[in-house]
Amino acid sequence: MARAVPGGRTVVDARLVVARRANHDAIEAARGADTCAPGAGGFGTATGGSGATTGGAGSTGGPSASEKAGSAKAKPPKHQGVLGAHFARKAVEAASRVPIWLYLLLALAIVLLAAAALPLRAAPSTGTASVLARHRGALAVAGAAMLVAVTVAYVLL
Repeated sequence: MARAVPGGRTVVDARLVVARRANHDAIEAARGADTCAPGAGGFGTATGGSGATTGGAGSTGGPSASEKAGSAKAKPPKHQGVLGAHFARKAVEAASRVPIWLYLLLALAIVLLAAAALPLRAAPSTGTASVLARHRGALAVAGAAMLVAVTVAYVLL
């Protein structure tokens, strides 16, 4: 969707059709459908689907009477929802089913791996740097093992 400039001209008029199956009639009907409400948030289409710019400053951006009559013949298929809404709903449901202790173990694995990857110059003191230098391998193995354990526990849930 493009923003109309003063005077009713259209900057860009692009249409995107997302379909589950390649049904030619459904795609053609969806190309003519306009799911954006005119004037919502200052955006809207200023053309009726022909790609030509509309003239005159009094244009409202809505379809004309002849376009309304033409769209009554080719009714678009049932609206399936906003692109990504179905995925987002399922993703939130899946994330809410994961127990909190699994998130805490994942955070601990990340902290252990980050500590193992910390450069010695970034250590706050020389004592911390010497402990990090001596136990870097053990931290890395513990973090990787915890990450594998979290992955296995998530798969088994």
